[in-house]
Amino acid sequence: MKYIKKSVEIEAVQFIDTPERIIEIAEFMGGDLRVNYEDKDNPYIPIETLEGTMKASVGDYIIKGVKGEFCPCKPDVFEQTYDCVDTPLDRMYREIDELVDRFAKLDAFMKTDKFLALSPDVVGLLEIQYGAMMAYNHALQLRAAKMKETQNQ
Repeated sequence: MKYIKKSVEIEAVQFIDTPERIIEIAEFMGGDLRVNYEDKDNPYIPIETLEGTMKASVGDYIIKGVKGEFCPCKPDVFEQTYDCVDTPLDRMYREIDELVDRFAKLDAFMKTDKFLALSPDVVGLLEIQYGAMMAYNHALQLRAAKMKETQNQ
C-alpha cells in the first residue's frame, strides 16, 4: 500500500548555535533548555520524545507535533517534507501547486488505456472532475493575483 502525509501545519525552529536562537528555541519549547557542549565541535540539544531522548544537532529542525510533542528532524528530511507557509499568500501558492500536481496526474491517467477501459459512467465523472479542477485552479489563480495585488499596495 502507499500512503500520503496529511496536510498538517506544524511549527518548527532550526537549531543554530547562537544565544539568540537558543533563547528562541527555549521559548518555543516552553521551558528550560540545555545545550550539551561535551563535544565542543558537535553541540546538541537533548529532546525527550515519545520514543525516548533524541539529539537535535546544529542545523536540525525542532518540530512541534500535532499533540504538542517535540522531536528533532534532519534538514534534508525537513526540506523534503515541509514547505514554509508564513503568509496566506504562501498557503495559496502551495494549494495551487498541489492542485496542479493532482491535475497533471489526472490528465496523464486520462491518456492511458486504463482510462479508456473504464465504464462510461466513471469516464463521465472523471471528465467532470477534470473540468472542476480546471475551474478551481482558475479561481485560485485569480484569488492569488488579487492577494498579491493587495499585498503590494
